[in-house]
Amino acid sequence: MNYIDIPSGACHIQLAEDALEVSEPQAEGKKPRFRMRVNSGIPMSHPYFQTLGVALDGIEWQSKHIPALLDHDTSRRVGYTTKLYVDEEEGLIAEGVLLSNEDAAQLRQDSQDGFPWQASCYLAASNVTQLADGEKLDVNGHEVVGPAAIFNEASLREVTFCALGQDPNTSSDATLDDGVSTVRAKLSVIESSTMNDIEEPTAPQSAPVVDVEAVRLEAQQAESSRVSYILELAADSQVELARQLIKEGTTERESALRLSKDQRDRDAEAAPTLAASEATQPLSANEAVLAQGDDFTDDEQGWKAQWQQDAALRAEFDGKESIWLSFNKNKHLCRSYGTHNEEIK
Repeated sequence: MNYIDIPSGACHIQLAEDALEVSEPQAEGKKPRFRMRVNSGIPMSHPYFQTLGVALDGIEWQSKHIPALLDHDTSRRVGYTTKLYVDEEEGLIAEGVLLSNEDAAQLRQDSQDGFPWQASCYLAASNVTQLADGEKLDVNGHEVVGPAAIFNEASLREVTFCALGQDPNTSSDATLDDGVSTVRAKLSVIESSTMNDIEEPTAPQSAPVVDVEAVRLEAQQAESSRVSYILELAADSQVELARQLIKEGTTERESALRLSKDQRDRDAEAAPTLAASEATQPLSANEAVLAQGDDFTDDEQGWKAQWQQDAALRAEFDGKESIWLSFNKNKHLCRSYGTHNEEIK
């Protein structure tokens, strides 16, 4: 019998971005719940196997209570599954409850604040079929084209909430892998594969070694900075828009523009329409400055209000309100001085 040794990290299967839902308890005394699509059954791109298919009818689990972890870390337990089943349209579904510890509480709060948690799982393969370039095989009603691998049989060991997608080329010492760095599985190939002539096949060539942890931390810090920036810019009435921008991965600059436009639209809808008349004609710039003199009390309140309402303005002045106020005072003083000699145009 031929076998293949698979890096345990390659058994970390990244799920779709919309595969995870966290809901608050519906009744007093109940625990908050989560729902996760463990695997859709559709072939997926995979950095280690290039293409990976998972036979849904070949997935098994020891009990309905599978650990739910944070970033595949066994020291950060946030819940467990209470129900596992295959849905004809969605694939393998895991439903469960969240614990009441600090990590689970932070996860819930981050989810309520709009943080886009992603889902992952650990499938320990025990029987694998490899497809050479151009070879095809039907899995769950979908055609898989080589180079690819098929998990014919696999054990579901845990599900995970991920701040960022887990790289299948890496492994974690904290995963439920019984302390080993590889998973051994029975290997089979279809008859047309040239690998039939190889008695002891080796594992596919791994991707170049990189400092994955450093890259992951850098990406996590960048994402955390983006989320914080958007939430700070948003007004209380713009929470839903901020959550949408976070989920869509919108850049900080684009988020500032969209929040600013949304606020202007809201202000325009709320502002009353006044008919122009001689009694309501605004003062000219020259008259306004002369009437103002050196007392900036009323104007400063208006500048502060404008600062609070305009996210793009805050971004332009790097979040420093004092610079914005000084800018307006200096501008008005310069205009006032000029009126002694000529009309301001």
